[in-house]
Amino acid sequence: MVRGDGQVHNYDFTTDSSKAYGNNQIKKESKWCIYNGDINQDGFIDGSDLGLTDNAAQLGSVGYVITDVTGDYFVDGSDLQVVDNNSTGFIGIESRKPAFSRRQGNRLASIIKEFFD
Repeated sequence: MVRGDGQVHNYDFTTDSSKAYGNNQIKKESKWCIYNGDINQDGFIDGSDLGLTDNAAQLGSVGYVITDVTGDYFVDGSDLQVVDNNSTGFIGIESRKPAFSRRQGNRLASIIKEFFD
């Protein structure tokens, strides 16, 4: 949901793979899903994320923590399974240089700021 002008705007990522930049989603049954498991937020799901999740599981971490990728407020084997599965799939962010100049980018930032104010 995006709030800015007093209206609520919903964006459904689940209807098509193109709803995320770079078509970087996976289809589960009838819905497109965003990958999770980039614990250290370096742009890739890899062994370092798995290590962090494993450490949190060994410690019995509970609550709203970044290593709880299943969202059940407990870091355990199910979180390890998700991160492990995604780490072997070479999952990473899709990025590119902006297609506009710094001046255009500043103008765009100004428009976005006005939208949210």
